[in-house]
Amino acid sequence: MKRGLLLVLTSFSLLLTACSDSNNNVAAYIVTVSADANGSISPGSTIVDKNQTIAFTITPDAGFAIDSVSGCEGSLSNRTYTTGEITEDCTVSASFVAESVFAWHESLSMFTPTLSSVTPVDAYRTRATSAQASITVGDIAYTVFFQSNGSSVQPYLLRTVGDSIAIWDEDTSTFNTNLSTGDTIGHGGSGASASGTPAIAADSVGNVYITYVHGDNTPDNHIYLNRYNATSNDVEIWDGDSGAWSTTLSDADDSEDGIDTGVSTTQAASLPSIAINSHDDVFITYVQNSDAFVTRYDSSATEIQVWDGDTSSFSTTRDSGDNTNDLIGRLTPHAFSNTTLVVAGADIYFSTVQVESNAQSDTRISLSRFNAVTDQIERWDSGNTSFSALLTDGNDDTDFIDAGGSGVLSNDDAASPVLSFDSASGHIYLVYEKEIQGAANQTHLLMSRYNGAAVQYWDDDTGSWSTTATDGDDLTDTVSAGSSNKEATNARTAHVSNGDLYIAYLLENATNNNNHVYLSRYDISDITLEHWDEDNNAWDTDKGNGDEDADAIDDNTAATIISSELDILALNNDDIYIAYNQDLQGGTNSHLKLSRYKASTETTEVWNNDTASFSATQTDADQLSELTSTNVTLAGVTPDILQLNNGYLVISYIQVRTEQALGNTSHLQLSKVRVSTTN
Repeated sequence: MKRGLLLVLTSFSLLLTACSDSNNNVAAYIVTVSADANGSISPGSTIVDKNQTIAFTITPDAGFAIDSVSGCEGSLSNRTYTTGEITEDCTVSASFVAESVFAWHESLSMFTPTLSSVTPVDAYRTRATSAQASITVGDIAYTVFFQSNGSSVQPYLLRTVGDSIAIWDEDTSTFNTNLSTGDTIGHGGSGASASGTPAIAADSVGNVYITYVHGDNTPDNHIYLNRYNATSNDVEIWDGDSGAWSTTLSDADDSEDGIDTGVSTTQAASLPSIAINSHDDVFITYVQNSDAFVTRYDSSATEIQVWDGDTSSFSTTRDSGDNTNDLIGRLTPHAFSNTTLVVAGADIYFSTVQVESNAQSDTRISLSRFNAVTDQIERWDSGNTSFSALLTDGNDDTDFIDAGGSGVLSNDDAASPVLSFDSASGHIYLVYEKEIQGAANQTHLLMSRYNGAAVQYWDDDTGSWSTTATDGDDLTDTVSAGSSNKEATNARTAHVSNGDLYIAYLLENATNNNNHVYLSRYDISDITLEHWDEDNNAWDTDKGNGDEDADAIDDNTAATIISSELDILALNNDDIYIAYNQDLQGGTNSHLKLSRYKASTETTEVWNNDTASFSATQTDADQLSELTSTNVTLAGVTPDILQLNNGYLVISYIQVRTEQALGNTSHLQLSKVRVSTTN
């Protein structure tokens, strides 16, 4: 067999023709490439043997993202576009789009780059929104929020698809783009209100579950559960009376319809958290009468079940799970103040904050898990170095998993645990705040982990993990940059593809003790804790090189600038995005801002409105929220930053709008950010 190839060369072009064998059968085809002006494709146009594939690298210019790649029946993964088997001449085409920030404008029914006269996305134009939480399902974002309807505070559900925003309209049982038609997804009975912060999660088939605290007809606060059923396209609420989902939301208006353990009027619940495991079972933890419990929605049995420690099983009888033996943390003493949970495949891990039994009565952190193999709740028992389902195990002060140990320090309270699961290693990480003696009892960040065999504590003195709790409890072991006089709080964590753990947090700067956003990471392969050193534009294991004013990844140039609530997101290209509130005038002018760590170039950048691009100069940081200076983000409410599959980020946040037409009150707002999701 031989191939024929005709090449015609000029100073401007190269002409390729398909190749044939001696029998004039086509043996190869031309794959032509076509890219617009803001990026490139490599290699260029080429000849490919019949039935073979070829991979192209798609590279956007700086400040641009891949918009679309098509042709030759191929697929895109990160920046690599791989064709299908080539059976004819075909063309691979790529287009690119500028990285941009967009805000919702109701008059245009679309997101635009104009950040002034931004329209809120909640149900009422003159009534206050107080809390929100978001989740993404593919290219769709769902946001649940609490808003006053004039007589009570109710939960509402918003959906964002492409350039369309719609709210759940119970009258038509559909999502309606006319936001004023929005109806509560709660039971709405007896004038009772929702309170606290809602929690939201999605299962593998796109069902969206929402849990929250709501008053009932007693009126007492209980935990309720809604879901958006992706099959029937209906919003449903769990009706405890019938033991089934109901589309008649008013069916769930009494204490029997709550999903917590307390049926009586004296058992008020609070602080719900939610997670869904790989079996699509839904787990909700909460605090009730200062105790921590767990409820499960068993998706295969279609049952609400509470953990009953007396029988070591889940029970459909709610009040069987309301005594001391049913707790998910240590059984004694009580006084729980926080629960968090994280999915690890079919298993679920829980962390709880509670008071220890020593004379200091410090708050400590315990670790429990749902073991999907045994269908048991187990507590970490340090004496046996294992998880145990026995009620007698895991109840000593030595079983807490925060560093320090029982009675080692006075006033060594632990708080605000952040759990994460590294799918690359299978390890569970816990970053938490702790008061450290010798640092004027100031708060710093420490780190523990469960590596599948033991609980370990980060010991920065040796640069390694230790199974001895007192090895990880002093100032040299903090995972935050800085010295003893700089408090660190508000940690948020995210894992990238290789398992590295990024930690964003607030740290007091040296000049005026104002909080700013700093970034540290645990490098899983090198077993090192590193801190971003902006002076050298590099990671540094020396805490002192990452704690200067200039090392913050937000704007820290003026004494009046203070950063507060933040959220973190790791993209599939390992870029890290941090959305946060930043006050520009010492407490009177807070706005939403966005910083990122660009993994491919190892630089930190901030969004700059003047150039409509990301800038490596921190002082260029501009707000993403409504530009009017008197419209400030609501204190105490954390923004949510999420990634859609179409290359956009969605940030939901609450901003006080001072316009008369908007009631001079707080409202839910959305920003969309088009970024490069490839390296």
